[in-house]
Amino acid sequence: MSRTREEDPSVKQYVIRKVYGKYFLLDQQEEEDLVLIQMARAYGKYLNGPMGEIVLRSMEEGEEFTLRFEDELLKVTKHDGRAVVQAMKADCRESLFKYIPV
Repeated sequence: MSRTREEDPSVKQYVIRKVYGKYFLLDQQEEEDLVLIQMARAYGKYLNGPMGEIVLRSMEEGEEFTLRFEDELLKVTKHDGRAVVQAMKADCRESLFKYIPV
């Protein structure tokens, strides 16, 4: 008789995700980090696109703002007229991912 994940706490939960055309086996923390990275990229593309142009026009060069979610932070800075988005955990000072437009 096989045991389920709920019955055995020693079994880690893994998710198979397709990222950039390849498949990866991710544990729960890696999956959460990947979602945060995807959020940062999406916000970066949005803010640097035509819809986010009004936000960037109203910001001064070097000005920044922070978007706080449950346990995540997205720090947006205007650099050379473009939005740079850093993704990090709320309890951690170092960046998990930095989206810099080209």
